[in-house]
Amino acid sequence: MEIVGSLILGALFGFLLSTGLMAGRVAKKEADQSIEDAKKEESRVVYENKELLRTAIRKHQASEAKLLVRS
Repeated sequence: MEIVGSLILGALFGFLLSTGLMAGRVAKKEADQSIEDAKKEESRVVYENKELLRTAIRKHQASEAKLLVRS
């Protein structure tokens, strides 16, 4: 009876250990995906800010050109 109990406990421990390892792998994949998503979002925001800056510079240059033409 002790052998059966030991086998059951061993199987239960093995199951819990493997379940914990799988959960750890899933959590790592989710964390890695979150990091990649954050990097993509940061890259997108930086690109948009650069485009806004370029647009502002072009508008400023155009207004300066108009002032020069008027002078």
